[in-house]
Amino acid sequence: MKRAKLTIALAFLSFAFFPAYSQRNNQGEWKRYNFPKAWADYLYRTKADRSVLRENYYHDTVSVEEMRMAFEQYKDIIFRTSPYAGYDSINTFYGKLLVLRSPLKDVPMKEIWMKQRKSKYAKKITGDFIFLQEPHRYMGYIVSPNPILETRLEGRLLAEEADTDGGLDFFCFMQRSSNTIDGTWKNKVKDGAKLLGTLINMDIHPNDKREECTFSVLLYEKPKSETGSEGAYTVELLSPKDPDWQTHSDIGIMQWFVEKLPYGTFRPLYTTDFRIMMGRYYRVTVNRCGWLVEDYLTINH
Repeated sequence: MKRAKLTIALAFLSFAFFPAYSQRNNQGEWKRYNFPKAWADYLYRTKADRSVLRENYYHDTVSVEEMRMAFEQYKDIIFRTSPYAGYDSINTFYGKLLVLRSPLKDVPMKEIWMKQRKSKYAKKITGDFIFLQEPHRYMGYIVSPNPILETRLEGRLLAEEADTDGGLDFFCFMQRSSNTIDGTWKNKVKDGAKLLGTLINMDIHPNDKREECTFSVLLYEKPKSETGSEGAYTVELLSPKDPDWQTHSDIGIMQWFVEKLPYGTFRPLYTTDFRIMMGRYYRVTVNRCGWLVEDYLTINH
């Protein structure tokens, strides 16, 4: 029932916005997009149950205040150090995995993974493995939307929580599924943010006299303590500290759009310190040509 309501919500959103845009741009590439179908596919590919992972390991979230502070500290830093530095890692059919937890703490993951059935360790592998798929540095954190939990008993796989096909959010998935479902979740971050900006801009009338402005925002899921329920998104201004009236107006437009998005549009990010981050950092440029939204995941690399 919950997923059905979400599907209906995004279908309503897409029918409310997309037709108006496509009528004005009927010669463009937008004809190939089918938002309701993409939403259903996205939900299917991100349906993994992470209840065990959350109950046993990821108990806490990164607070909104911590995310604000992280922006001030890291917004201008270019991250060049590998996110795998200081961690064990392994290349698998899931891609490159950062090892957060292993039942055999002192044994390299490569030796365990490659020799599970033949090595002396096979029957000693009892417990949980926790991996982050293709992690990325993000405002001082190391994150991935794709954690993987494997529970083994004497080498035998008893349970697994994993999905690696959904991308970072629905907009990234939409761009990714429009041509290919190959590659890692990082491959369409730039295109996904650009699509978000294009959709926000759909019903805004062109203004040749409009001056350009650039600002940074934090998009996040509102705390349950504020809303009484999960699933409400919003955005707040991070920079500049003293915005002019035009920036205020643009923030209002973006906030209106984001707050109508259904729950699940943005996937949680899992950190190496066993917390969940429910936020995104965007730099937004608005001028007479429209909206350009950029994720700091790509800006700071």
